[in-house]
Amino acid sequence: MNPSITVVILFWAGLIATVICFATDLKLRALLSAHWKRLAFILLVTLLWRVPADGTFFHGLEYEDSYIYTVAGRQMAAGVGPVSQLPDLPYSISVCEIGSLDSCQKWEPFREHLIGYPYAIGVASSIFGYTPSIGSLINLGASMISAVLVFMLALTIAGDSLTAILAGFAFAAMPVFAVYGLETSAEPFSCCCMLLTLWFFVSLWSMEPTSNAVQTFRWCAYTCALLFSQTIKREDALLALSLPLAIPFVMPRMAGGFSRRLLVGFVITSSVLALIFSFKMHLLETSENEQELLRHFPLTVARLTGFIASFLSSFGVLRWYGGTSLAVLAGIGIAIRKKGTALIPVVLLVAFIVLYASHVRGYYEMESGHVSPESALRFSMNLMGLWAIVVGIGLAWFARYIQLFGASRLGARLWRYSLVSAGGAALITSFVATMHLKRDAVEDETNSRVTPAEVAAEASSIDGSRDGYILTMDPLVVQMYSNSGIRIVDLESVDSDMLDALIASRTKLVLLKQNDRLMEADLERYGEPVRRILALPSRRLDGGDGFTVSLIQPPEAANRTRGLRQ
Repeated sequence: MNPSITVVILFWAGLIATVICFATDLKLRALLSAHWKRLAFILLVTLLWRVPADGTFFHGLEYEDSYIYTVAGRQMAAGVGPVSQLPDLPYSISVCEIGSLDSCQKWEPFREHLIGYPYAIGVASSIFGYTPSIGSLINLGASMISAVLVFMLALTIAGDSLTAILAGFAFAAMPVFAVYGLETSAEPFSCCCMLLTLWFFVSLWSMEPTSNAVQTFRWCAYTCALLFSQTIKREDALLALSLPLAIPFVMPRMAGGFSRRLLVGFVITSSVLALIFSFKMHLLETSENEQELLRHFPLTVARLTGFIASFLSSFGVLRWYGGTSLAVLAGIGIAIRKKGTALIPVVLLVAFIVLYASHVRGYYEMESGHVSPESALRFSMNLMGLWAIVVGIGLAWFARYIQLFGASRLGARLWRYSLVSAGGAALITSFVATMHLKRDAVEDETNSRVTPAEVAAEASSIDGSRDGYILTMDPLVVQMYSNSGIRIVDLESVDSDMLDALIASRTKLVLLKQNDRLMEADLERYGEPVRRILALPSRRLDGGDGFTVSLIQPPEAANRTRGLRQ
């Protein structure tokens, strides 16, 4: 079946099944009715912490992962370009590397980036219109849904409202989730699908009496969410491997409609379908770029140890996670002691942390063997729902322990006042930390990515011409923020023949040179053509802090200009 059709079927079938399940779930409606005030507060915090006052969203500083999905979604909404140019990787996406979105001359495939999230962006763009912030708005909606799912999962798994409140608050107000959890990378959207899959998995084993029809819709929704999540992030195939292993934790729960044996068979069938689907998607082949890096930079014990240590150290950064790593450790211990369904988020969290900690990094990180804690943030946003649930389990244990100690000494009323004061202080501290983190992130992105791209697009069409090209290391940012007729050349793809053809065509060439993107390491990596471009005569058109926009003058034109001056 055509990959695009498969994604469409999974997306809409999953959405319809989800709506039916939520509408017919009497227990869910009862819980929402009983806890709507708490949920309303959590959703309000989620919005206030994430929506920028000036309307400027943070998209992310990992160039490829932060912008490629929005550009691919824009292509899908416009109905231009191939989904993939790799026959062996039909679910990977391709973006234009030479030409414009209206008329592309050469497409570049990206093996490891899949079409699930771009499809959602394309649907939203078709309905509401395209804007560079469309991916952020989708992830904002995903965060709202995730906040509800975190609360409901914690309530169902732990069985008490305190754990649910603390888990929901941790997801809503943690600075790193409020800022980096709204990136236009695929991880925040994947997190929502992962939580939805987990919700249906837990609901299948509900002790509430339900009909076979309701259980059937739950299983369909669970299967669609499980399969669709693999079209967003290839790592989500880990769900299909891990959730069947969690069956012993939920077996003591009575299934409402199906017998236990039949339900076990259905869940295992879903995982088998997901694994078959992963082979049809050729997910293993999407790691070819990582395999190529490993051939150049073997993963030695020292390098692997350094990667794992750097990844784990990111969870200890106070201004990001607010010290909740201690609560996670406590939550893991409590879940192991309780056993049962409390172990499910712990098992998944640990499995994904191990996977991401040992993940092959980018070219420059593999070359240097050093990984900054910031490089772990994007991966970690796939785990923020699981992290918040385990944090809730740990914090609830801390709160009860302290309550037993404090209430006996301070009195019940004074103890409640102390709790309210502590909660208010935590809320204010979290909000201030989030605003500082967001301001710094948006400022860095604006200065290093967005402003140079906007200036280059404006300079390229200053004479009204749209026949020229912008030569840049960041073509995706230009395609994301400029009109669809602006033509680009990805400097990473330039070879000598292409450069000679561009010069010979006498087409206007505008070079966007960013100081941090054309350093010696880049020149060594991308070779002589880029050096030749930088050596061509040029005239400065515009620029700013850290970047220059220049009009390249072919040697013949430069010689004529010098002759006229003489």
